Amino acid sequence: MRPARSAGWLLLAGALLGCASGAAPSASALPCASPVPAPGRLRLALPPESFGRTLSVQQQLHITASGHAVDLDAVLEITPATLTLVAMEFGQRVLTLRFANGALCEQRSAKLPAEVRGADILTDLQLALWPADAVRSSLPSGWVLAEDSARRVLTHNGREMETVTYSGPTRWEGRITLQNVAYDYALVIQSVVTAP
Repeated sequence: MRPARSAGWLLLAGALLGCASGAAPSASALPCASPVPAPGRLRLALPPESFGRTLSVQQQLHITASGHAVDLDAVLEITPATLTLVAMEFGQRVLTLRFANGALCEQRSAKLPAEVRGADILTDLQLALWPADAVRSSLPSGWVLAEDSARRVLTHNGREMETVTYSGPTRWEGRITLQNVAYDYALVIQSVVTAP
């Protein structure tokens, strides 16, 4: 991680810890509902325990869509009970997601485009990070996930929908590039593990 971002990471880690401890917006303060993706999109809402481990990572996110680009700093924490993502832009929190007990709780800044939907973020995270067998077991009819050591390809009725490419053998370390062919956006995630 670049030294210039260290203060941002400290703020972000504090924001995530605040969410976990209830000091800053508690889960009950976040609007919660069943995850509903954009129309026609795949919906993954696997329980956090199906990830199979506890994980905390700092991430730099680069999102490009419709000719626009945005860079965010994020902290992702996965425990057997909860998935929490806090994202910041220029030191200000723009998104908090918490997924537990089948409900997705979301707090977002008005600066965040409406097209950035919590349910779609949850789906992309689980598609990229969860064990392939767990993802496959939840796919609706017609959806297929193929995987090799460096790549995942998601197809629907034979049509490629998303590809995920990894820089190394551990899915949540290093660089992940997710290209959504169907909805024409790309997400590049650079991650550093902070807790196993």
